[in-house]
Amino acid sequence: MKAIVYCVAFLVASAASAAGADEPSGRRHFFTVQVTEYANGPFAKQRVPKGDVAAFPEAFGASGWKGVHVHLADATKSGAKPTAAEIRKALDAFARDERLGTDDEVICYFSGVGFYSRDGATFCPSGADLKDPDSMILVAELVQRVKLLPCRRKLLVLEACSNPIGARVALHQPEAPAADSVTRPAALKKPGAFVLIEAASEGQYAYNCPQSGYGILTCQLLKALRDPETAQDGRVTVAALASHLRRTVPANSAELYAAEQKPVITEVSSIDWVLATVTKPVAKPTPAPMPPVTPAPSEIAVRPPVPSPPSAPMQVPPTGRPAPTPPGPSMARNDHPVLRQAAIQGARYGLSRIK
Repeated sequence: MKAIVYCVAFLVASAASAAGADEPSGRRHFFTVQVTEYANGPFAKQRVPKGDVAAFPEAFGASGWKGVHVHLADATKSGAKPTAAEIRKALDAFARDERLGTDDEVICYFSGVGFYSRDGATFCPSGADLKDPDSMILVAELVQRVKLLPCRRKLLVLEACSNPIGARVALHQPEAPAADSVTRPAALKKPGAFVLIEAASEGQYAYNCPQSGYGILTCQLLKALRDPETAQDGRVTVAALASHLRRTVPANSAELYAAEQKPVITEVSSIDWVLATVTKPVAKPTPAPMPPVTPAPSEIAVRPPVPSPPSAPMQVPPTGRPAPTPPGPSMARNDHPVLRQAAIQGARYGLSRIK
């Protein structure tokens, strides 16, 4: 009896291990920000990705864990523009949303202009101005705010440059919000995970993909979430995604722009987080060609030649005589040359005239 119990326990543990302890039990939420137009300073001259970020969560939809989606973009006709003040306000409200559970997952995505100053990497919201430090947000502040979200796992993606702008900018280091001021007083039941993906390393530009309208990092990220070659047993994990981005982003930037762009990926957890599931298409088997069938010598029947029927001799009219002309509609019955010849032959042999 004990052997049976041990066997059942082993099978249950094996199944749990195969499914992975990283399978989420909650929902997945999204916080996306897209800035495509700048009117102040050197930001207006930079080419910004203009792909549809509103549809960004659909790339993760195969997993089926959809929840709250907050989207701020300057291209939308309605809603607030993604200024620094509005982004901070929306993140605070997002953290207080009762629909965010402790077992849920959050994916935050920011697309726009960025640069690197003496204070660190900086994201430029709508209306960013070098003369107004409060109009920009340090990446360190975004990281701290995302980490304070009351969810088990958080992914922060920054599609922005990290190049120096050639000007000394003294950004204020705003005080980070306290955990009890923006989150619900509920401790996480399971250890959390935080992953930061930046499009470019310090001092580098983040280039665009001409075919898709996204940045190269975003283009490769979306491709990895749908590519069966990236998936491991049908699952795209954070580790598989990081490996894909580290390999393809530098290759694309070198091929398209002859420039160097290396993404920065910070994995602050050993949990193998599953981001998407991919079903590999089943290839239809190609039927093997049929071998030629050769009959045995005994089965080969030798047929005798079939004699052709004798052909009737061709009747040639006597030489010097014209060929008989078929009777026309105006010719009388006994006036036909053939009939006249027959009447002559009949008279010779004592036959009566043909009437």
